[in-house]
Amino acid sequence: MFGAAGFSVPWAVREAVGLSPSAQGLVLVRMCADEEAGGAWKTVELHTAEESCPDCADASVFASFVRTQLVRADWERLPLALALPVTEAEICERELPVLLAGEELRGALLWSLRAEADEAGEVLSDTMRLCCTALPHTVPQRYWTAWMDKHRIRAYFAAFSAEGLRLQMITVYPPGGGVFADEIEAA
Repeated sequence: MFGAAGFSVPWAVREAVGLSPSAQGLVLVRMCADEEAGGAWKTVELHTAEESCPDCADASVFASFVRTQLVRADWERLPLALALPVTEAEICERELPVLLAGEELRGALLWSLRAEADEAGEVLSDTMRLCCTALPHTVPQRYWTAWMDKHRIRAYFAAFSAEGLRLQMITVYPPGGGVFADEIEAA
């Protein structure tokens, strides 16, 4: 007899691994988002690498180390999100007169950075990419901003790809976790 019988579940589960190099080592967090439970991400498992984490500034060496750790955990097939420490980016706080979000926020912060550079007689690189978040309970509204050169960001994606890893996102977490402090603490 040939054929197959099976079943399907009426919901989908998405999984991913969050990576965060820290003074304590590389932290790997396996997360899942069950659509039946509203799609919210939750931490399922947490590992900290026993070996000292190499400097993440060398994307190739760092990606190789990450691959070794993911293989040990059997998570190398999952999509990845990399949270870099603030030491890997240029950071500042900015004040804007209104509460903004998304592309509108990035555009306003970029304009603010360029205006400041122009006043100082400097040229702001066209290759920079921003990561930003509103700082809660600030009046006037303040925003935490980090930026990196797009070529450096591409180097991370290329290094992870060369290792056969699916890096999907890079971010920089503000000191203290910012608006994600509760989620980071829970992880």
